[in-house]
Amino acid sequence: MPLAMLNILAMLSSNKEIPRRVRQPLLIQKGSGRRSAFSMHNARRPIHINTPLKCLTLPQSSFSEHCNMNSIEEEIDSRLPYRIGWPKLPVLPVQTRFRGPELSEHTPDFGHHVQEIDGILAKYHIHQREPPFFAYRANYGVDLTDRSITLVLLSIYEHDCQDRWIKAVKEIRMGFAQAGISYTIELIDERAFYRSLYTSPILSTDRNLIEGWSKVLPDFLTTIENRNWVAIDVLNREFPTREMQPTVIISARDANDDTWWGETLPNLNQLLQANDLKIDITLLFLEGIGFTMTTVENRTEPNPSVRDNFYANPLNIGTSCGVLGSASSGTLGCRIKLQKDSSTLELGLTNYHVMKDAFAAQEPISGPFPPDTGEPYGVAVSPSDRDHEVTVQGMRKHLNRFSCDYELALQRFQFLALDDPAWVSKRDSIQRASGTRAALEQQLRDAETFLRRIGRIYAASGFRVCENPRFSQLMQQIGWALDWCLCRVEKPSSISGQLGYVPRAAEYAGSGAEYVRSGAEVTQYCSISAEKNYNVVKRGRTTDWTKGKTSAVNTICRMQDHSLPPLKLPTNQKVNFEEKWGKPVFVHAILGTKEVPQFLEPGDSGSIVLLDQASNIPGESIIGLGFAANPGSYASYMIPMDLIVGDIERVTGGQVIEPRNAGEVHVDYLTGAVLP
Repeated sequence: MPLAMLNILAMLSSNKEIPRRVRQPLLIQKGSGRRSAFSMHNARRPIHINTPLKCLTLPQSSFSEHCNMNSIEEEIDSRLPYRIGWPKLPVLPVQTRFRGPELSEHTPDFGHHVQEIDGILAKYHIHQREPPFFAYRANYGVDLTDRSITLVLLSIYEHDCQDRWIKAVKEIRMGFAQAGISYTIELIDERAFYRSLYTSPILSTDRNLIEGWSKVLPDFLTTIENRNWVAIDVLNREFPTREMQPTVIISARDANDDTWWGETLPNLNQLLQANDLKIDITLLFLEGIGFTMTTVENRTEPNPSVRDNFYANPLNIGTSCGVLGSASSGTLGCRIKLQKDSSTLELGLTNYHVMKDAFAAQEPISGPFPPDTGEPYGVAVSPSDRDHEVTVQGMRKHLNRFSCDYELALQRFQFLALDDPAWVSKRDSIQRASGTRAALEQQLRDAETFLRRIGRIYAASGFRVCENPRFSQLMQQIGWALDWCLCRVEKPSSISGQLGYVPRAAEYAGSGAEYVRSGAEVTQYCSISAEKNYNVVKRGRTTDWTKGKTSAVNTICRMQDHSLPPLKLPTNQKVNFEEKWGKPVFVHAILGTKEVPQFLEPGDSGSIVLLDQASNIPGESIIGLGFAANPGSYASYMIPMDLIVGDIERVTGGQVIEPRNAGEVHVDYLTGAVLP
């Protein structure tokens, strides 16, 4: 057996994942509500499956059928030129987990098959990036069983190599069939295996694309109205061997349905071609829109820089928050001052879905939830229950370890005289350690006794939509998403209106700001165009500071907070269909950087998004409220702040006096110059 394969098998036998050269993107997670609404990639714990592994063999009576080349050719999956397989593969993105026991023990003549595979790939000039290996490959939400075991072949897609890849997979499948082995086969470009393909925003200068897409969008939505789609992003997307291409990225629960590939996608391509739009179309699997908060099933830890300031008063912009008694965590965005009935209320802003557990007994569940209903909604806390519990546990463990080391050091020197040189040389270190232990004890006491209660939840939008007066009249039939929640700030709690430390772009390429300053006051918001680019930054509970750019083409998603089974309805039942699957709504799409592709991660829901470029409006300005993301397209989603403020005033009957309205941002989309 080749030495490289022995190395792979050794890793498999030790229950270790095969090393990756590129960070695996955080994909959609089984059971997470991103999957019940929009989500972020989040780190996943390895899945180790301990059930006995059996070689999947075919019945003897089926050999002739499966060894027939024509039959194999019909089952070859060539839907993506850079991913060829047998039989039909699950639509990307998929989860990948590796098996512990040595597969050679369960696959007859395994070493021989590896040599045969090497020879077939060499015959068709297909360069292997790694030796062949087996892995479980399935969509999130699908149980990993032996039927998910896939022979993975990694290569680099080159122009016009698809025919060679297809021939190679056919021959490998033929050899497996003759041996009575029925593992799935997947030959894939290694970039598409290790991560989602990179994306970038559509620029304001792409006027033909922006105007053409606006024109074709109604017919596009009509074509897919009976499909179970979740989001439609229009972005520039990486494609092996080519520069980034404008691409319509459709994320759908039923992406594995043959109707998409046999009818819907060809019809959509014809529609784009008929309107002279040179745009690719990609279909991805997404179990459901998942909001960027953490839950029991979708857990991420807070950023250390954010966690270190959990117990500060006033509370920091971008700190952790949640509902008392809930396992969910999100981000406290900023302070809101609302003038109502001759009094001024101090409120905290986050997303409705972060505080949704506080509204479980309310009807209707979609909202809105105005103040003064006679039934209190619940209590907001910071940090969230789960973040507080984990942080305090970590402090105790750290203190215990330090105390043990300190006591051992004292024991070693307790019999030394005060004038003993050995004691004199260590005295200062012991005294410093004593001071450190006292400081750790004080930090723990402060955390344990910290008054986490912010106050009663005051009002919320629920899951609703509103109009955007700055959007083209052609698109006014589609509303914009609303997802906000306010909590009363009760003394002695307060929320700072001042930013803490803000990293600089020159030092931190993926997260540093260009214009937003450390210590700046955030007391204003501004309006932005729905069809222009803006450089932005945000501070969130999970990822702290990240930077990005809004796309000049807005995303359309279906807002809902629960997963539903597939359903087909005729066009004349469109209203009922929208009630079942969620009505299409617009949101702004934000793309991160190459260093940090995902602008928002789970736990960042509720982050305010700040303008980070020169403009006609001096000072730091809020332009939106982050609430969700799509891990397959790397897009994060934002609701415009002026729409948030307008709806707050409608629902509460008050007037928002902070942040104040600083007007509309004016920047020339051709030159980037500031306009008056």
